[in-house]
Amino acid sequence: MILIIIIALIVAICVYIHVKAKKDFLAKDNGENILYTKFPVVDKRTKQLIGDDKDHIVTYMALNNDKQVYFPTSAHPDARYYILNVTFDPQYSQSVQTKGRMGSALVGGVLLGGVGAVIGASRGRKSTVTTTEHAADCYIQVVDKDMKDSHTWVIRAKSELANELAGRYMLNDMDLQQLSAKAEKLVDESEKEE
Repeated sequence: MILIIIIALIVAICVYIHVKAKKDFLAKDNGENILYTKFPVVDKRTKQLIGDDKDHIVTYMALNNDKQVYFPTSAHPDARYYILNVTFDPQYSQSVQTKGRMGSALVGGVLLGGVGAVIGASRGRKSTVTTTEHAADCYIQVVDKDMKDSHTWVIRAKSELANELAGRYMLNDMDLQQLSAKAEKLVDESEKEE
């Protein structure tokens, strides 16, 4: 009974932490996000690059219309980044569980002798393969919104998060062409002003 109470208390604390983190994120975000996701706990260097000096269990990363990612609850809520590349090598382990049926072997042996026992044993055997994915290092190459400083963030992730970051958050070829056109336009305007 005490064990059940302790487990329930731990679950309640975890839910409270996640709900509070989400509420903090939504309260501090200025409403420019079009998409957001839970970002796993990151290593110290990545926390420094993001500007997160707090020890968050869950960090929320937002995406705006310009495909810039940012962290409203971090120490630098105005910092914006573009994700250029996501590199991830998933880690899996497999376990095989084989179950034989001794009953089939015994019945076959009684009815047909040794040959029946072999046939009964081989016929009744079933194998189950279980594949489990483990969190692995995910490398996220980013550049700041001014295209001056680039960094590589390292997080622990599974395929679902890595695929979401690569599919929804990462700049695609069309986004890069649009950014390039904007940069050329800004350069042309600055040259005309001089």
